[in-house]
Amino acid sequence: MSTLQILLIALIIIGIIFLIFLKRNQLNPAQTQKDPIEVIFEALIKFRVDQNTTSPLVFIHALRYIKRETGMGLLALLKHLKNQQTLLQKLDNPQFVQNVNDMLQSPESEYKAVKYVQEQTGLNMNTSEKIVLVFKKKELL
Repeated sequence: MSTLQILLIALIIIGIIFLIFLKRNQLNPAQTQKDPIEVIFEALIKFRVDQNTTSPLVFIHALRYIKRETGMGLLALLKHLKNQQTLLQKLDNPQFVQNVNDMLQSPESEYKAVKYVQEQTGLNMNTSEKIVLVFKKKELL
């Protein structure tokens, strides 16, 4: 065999491996079923992300988790979040935070806190519960 034939065979093998790799990492439409905001809160809880004390590796793991669950890369996620700014502004509003924390002072009003979050943000019940859970965990720290 000549050198040219060996190079062509190697190029074909590399091309096949590349195609297999692309097929394996192809976006699965079933992954895009989850709401990115919901997945972000899941990642915050799962990886215990805190801006002040978390290492960069934890942020990387959280971003990988978000990409796996939503199919969105960092740029697509940032673009989606830019459209969701009103939701994030409500969650960052001191009055909103104070109201939720006040409701969480008594265990029986946890449901009221979930309903309040749901009404104020327009999120579904499951995501609202997760947000209230984040507030409760912050309270315990």
